[in-house]
Amino acid sequence: MKFKNILFFCFLLLYFVGFSQPYRLPVDYQEAERFVKKHLIELSHDFVDGFTYYFYDFDYFWFLSNQDTTYCVTIVMPNQLKIFSMDCGSKDIYYDDYFIMKRKRGRD
Repeated sequence: MKFKNILFFCFLLLYFVGFSQPYRLPVDYQEAERFVKKHLIELSHDFVDGFTYYFYDFDYFWFLSNQDTTYCVTIVMPNQLKIFSMDCGSKDIYYDDYFIMKRKRGRD
């Protein structure tokens, strides 16, 4: 019985230490920027190098915005990005159920 209690305590400790915090991968932002620009050029041939980057306090979520369009981008792995909303418009932006920002239509 004592062995089962110790084993249960070890699993409980591993759960709180290992799984309660989100796993965050380090991001090379220059490499991420190059990757995004390359990906956006593939999506739109009239891509212009006039984007403003909005970084938040976690490494894998950020915005790119130019005069016409806002792109919501998430970094799922180093050197791998996924554009999950091509025009944020006036929608509220959520990521993993966390409220990020209320995006106004057009440029601020």
